Amino acid sequence: MASHSILADDYILELLGDGTNSELSDLSDEDDEYFQSSEFDCLMTNFDDGDFNLLLDEDDDKENEIVPVNTDPVTRYQSQNRTSRSATVAVDQSIDTEVENITVTNEMTETNTPATSSLAYIDKCNIRWKKQPFVPPKITLKKPRDRLYPNSTPTPLDYFLKYFPESEFENMANYTNTYAEQTGRLNWKPTNSKEMKIFVGIHLYMGVLNLPRIRMYWEQKSRINTIADNMTRNRFFELRFNFHVIDNNTIPTNNTDRFIKVRPLYDLLKKRCNELPVEKNISVDEQMVPFKGKLSAKQYMRGKPNPWGIKLFLLCGEDGLVYNFIIYQGSTTELNQDMQKNMV
Repeated sequence: MASHSILADDYILELLGDGTNSELSDLSDEDDEYFQSSEFDCLMTNFDDGDFNLLLDEDDDKENEIVPVNTDPVTRYQSQNRTSRSATVAVDQSIDTEVENITVTNEMTETNTPATSSLAYIDKCNIRWKKQPFVPPKITLKKPRDRLYPNSTPTPLDYFLKYFPESEFENMANYTNTYAEQTGRLNWKPTNSKEMKIFVGIHLYMGVLNLPRIRMYWEQKSRINTIADNMTRNRFFELRFNFHVIDNNTIPTNNTDRFIKVRPLYDLLKKRCNELPVEKNISVDEQMVPFKGKLSAKQYMRGKPNPWGIKLFLLCGEDGLVYNFIIYQGSTTELNQDMQKNMV
């Protein structure tokens, strides 16, 4: 029979102290420095390194599974330690994978340089910054030409004909008749430059009035006499269906210009803008031409008054005149080869 030693009363009172100490204080973070290192070494010795492979092969979906709480402090400590060490191995493997991917990418960019519409491409990893004094570029500015103001105020038609001369309406009529013959339109009545002027003028008038439907300009309740008296509704739709400014047979098979069918009008308008004397204070900005139809070059710009449409880059002056512009059409945007910069 085992003997039990009896504690003396004085020793019991010494262990209890004055009663102000609590056993919960032994669980505070301040006692971490008294952690039993021998116990920790024993746990690490009993841990099987082969469990790493089992942890790495587990599916990622099992991370969200509900695991029952283990009340055994020794077993719980082993599972926590196993998870932390497996996470360290996974991080090391991911770092090695990223380094390998970066190495492969760098090797590919050195041999296979992508061609971006004839623009020189420089990979970001190949950029090297140099610390040297800044040398400003030499820019030579020409003195603005003197403006010639007319003695009398021209009419709006005079201004319009400066951008669209009489010869352009002749081309419109010729190409419209050509397209109607190519498509085999029955009962087609050839058009002329005079009728093309009326046709273009009706479109400008419609842009100002902006009725919900085109047919409303000829209906009895919403009839617009200026439009209905100059052209019938059926003739207007017939011209609109066959209207062309180029011959479709002249379009090359390897064409990349998305606006080739309106390129003559674009070049004509741009040529007249380039002939204007440029003022001293100018600005370059983008502008949206409202359009919601089917077009591959259509853009969406959030926050604009008209977010859907065709984007233009314009060179404008403080007087409100446009001196130059470019239509944005993605990688096929027309750019001056001498002014292109390396894309990064």
